[in-house]
Amino acid sequence: MTFFEESLNKHQKLLNIMLEYEDENGICVVTQDLLSKRIDECSQSRVGQMINQINTEDMCIEKVKRGNYRVKYNDISQRGTYKKIKEIMNEAYNNPKIADEDEEKLALRFNAKIKTIQMFKSYYKTEKHQIVQNDENNGDQSEENTMQQR
Repeated sequence: MTFFEESLNKHQKLLNIMLEYEDENGICVVTQDLLSKRIDECSQSRVGQMINQINTEDMCIEKVKRGNYRVKYNDISQRGTYKKIKEIMNEAYNNPKIADEDEEKLALRFNAKIKTIQMFKSYYKTEKHQIVQNDENNGDQSEENTMQQR
């Protein structure tokens, strides 16, 4: 599993946990403390960061008041920030030079926010580094071939 996929899954898990606490009015009544305990190796401040990351492109998780949230959609791989990053990642696998392009140009090209582009670049560079390490260990495929297989 790639770093991006792990992150996507962890953020989706946060959303799923929130939905477990949804009341009849569509409000998820759950504290960041409880969320942090339910998500492996996660602090309360990290929960807040995760919510902000999910909300980068659009408002998926609306904070109604402390400990009360409204979730506007339940699959972040199909909508919002992580869908956008996934689209850019797929494009980068076909054209690795994208990762070297200026953030503002990429934001315009993909109709994304700068923060989303920065997240993409972080995921992409981490995955590229992991692939290079795997190739060095395996010695059987070039980085470019491995990236194209994804």
